[in-house]
Amino acid sequence: APRIRRYALTALAESNPAAAEPHVATALADPDESVRIRALLLCANTGLGSAKILPQAVHLISRDARGASPPVVRAAIEVVVSRREANSMAAVDAELALCRLAKPIGFLGRLLGQKPPPSDVLLTAISALGRLGSAKAKKVLQQLCKHKDADVVHAAQEALAGRATRTMSISQVFASAERRKSGSRSATTGGQHSAG
Repeated sequence: APRIRRYALTALAESNPAAAEPHVATALADPDESVRIRALLLCANTGLGSAKILPQAVHLISRDARGASPPVVRAAIEVVVSRREANSMAAVDAELALCRLAKPIGFLGRLLGQKPPPSDVLLTAISALGRLGSAKAKKVLQQLCKHKDADVVHAAQEALAGRATRTMSISQVFASAERRKSGSRSATTGGQHSAG
């Protein structure tokens, strides 16, 4: 069961990080979203599995953010910014991935049918850019201060003012994933909820 796999992954990471390293990396291919998120957040917080997870996290952010599950993309953002803060990732790689994700879509992009990322993903990326604090990140944040969405403008202003916080907690990610699952379950069961 996914719950058991999540707890086993966390317990192994806490008790024997060397043994957990390959398991954290391979958990990114788990069929259950919550296990993939756990693997990403373990990498973000401990660095376990970084060699395999970091490239995949960057790929999720820069290429799949508009199609992948928002909680997974948000966890990938946390991997990138946390590993950058730990100096275990090149600043230019983190900056490029996050700026590409958050940068407003220009006229040509709109003509080509590009869509912005979901709002919760964008807000997470804005917080991450604030934590990076680079000149390029600040430039994107300044552009986002002119966004039509008031939440985006507020988040960009907070990030520019240096009030960006960790982009997410484990509980936030799992709450978001559970809401999505229960929404899809209720849609398939005609709105009936099962006990437990």
